[in-house]
This record gives sequence, structure tokens and C-alpha cells, in this order.
Amino acid sequence: MAFTAAYWALAALKPRVIAMIGCDMVYPQTGPTHFYGEGTADPLRDDITLRSLEAKSARLLALAAQSNCALVNLSNAPTSRLIYPRAVHTSLNSVRPISFQSSLIERALRAEERANYMVPNGRYWKVAHQFDPEVIDQIDQLWLDVAVNMTINNVLSEAI
Repeated sequence: MAFTAAYWALAALKPRVIAMIGCDMVYPQTGPTHFYGEGTADPLRDDITLRSLEAKSARLLALAAQSNCALVNLSNAPTSRLIYPRAVHTSLNSVRPISFQSSLIERALRAEERANYMVPNGRYWKVAHQFDPEVIDQIDQLWLDVAVNMTINNVLSEAI
């Protein structure tokens, strides 16, 4: 849901910055698991389309940058599945979109087009049997390649 909301905000609101907090997508076996305390992981965690949350966050980060939007993580949790650069709320006026290699983004987008895994009604879980996990993994790897080659405010991301 966080990715869906962020894509909507990116397209509809065209923000300069999207800052996420409390959305690290890390679910330890014991202790607090959510910003509101304890809970269970998203029920879609076994979702075939979410095989690599890091790759999905790389995709959003890259497409946000293409739209001249900086995407950052305001969480102070020690770990995160999101690969966004960390920031503090007082620095949001100075954050800038990352630099990226557009050729790598285009390569990943072409692979998505070739896979043609678009489900017009959005109910992809009803046709998940039509998706090949290996194809999804290959596309995810392309997005991770994009992320590895990004320059995030001159700081290399250690999340990947």
C-alpha cells in the first residue's frame, strides 16, 4: 500500500519531496514490529509481485527522480527494506533527487513492457499463475542495477 500511495502522490501531486516514515517493512520475530506497536506483516507478503521489496523501492526511487522528486526515509529504525536515503525532517528543504543512469531505467522499463504483467483491473492476485517468478526476479535485478548505479547526494547507499 505504501508504494501504491507513493506512486499516486508522485503522479497526482507532483511533489518535490516524498518523505516516508514508519514504513521500513521490517518485521522482527519479537518486540515492536510497527510504528503503533506490535502487529503482523502485510497479508500480501507472499504476493508474487513483492519478491524483492528493495527492487520495488529502487523502482519508485528512480521514477521519482525522473519526475524531479526526492524520495527519502525519515525513519530512525536501524534497518529498512527501503533503499531511500535517510533524512531528517528539518533537512527536507535541501534534499534533491538522486542522479541516475537513464539508460538503465529504460532497460528495466523495457523488460517490464516485454513481460506484459499489467492487470487492468488491478486484481493481479487472481491471475498470479500467469506470472513467471524468474521473469519477476530478472526485472527486480534490473531495478537493483539501477539503484547500485545511482548517486544519492554523493553518498553510496549501503542498503543494497
